[in-house]
Amino acid sequence: MSGEWKPIDTAPKDRRILLLIPMVDDPLVVCGQWNRDSYKNKPRPHWENDQSYLRGALWTRAAQPTHWMELP
Repeated sequence: MSGEWKPIDTAPKDRRILLLIPMVDDPLVVCGQWNRDSYKNKPRPHWENDQSYLRGALWTRAAQPTHWMELP
């Protein structure tokens, strides 16, 4: 297991991982996973995270991660 951030396009979509979300002043590190959004009429797959319920779906879809890391 490596302790380095990897580009999000290499992230596994089958398990929970650490996500790095770019913010204006300070990046936000959260636990997250891929959401296929399969129960919607027009699915919009996206990365969801442990802030999704707190901040809402619009924020979650707008604040997509750029990098990921394995959970320790």
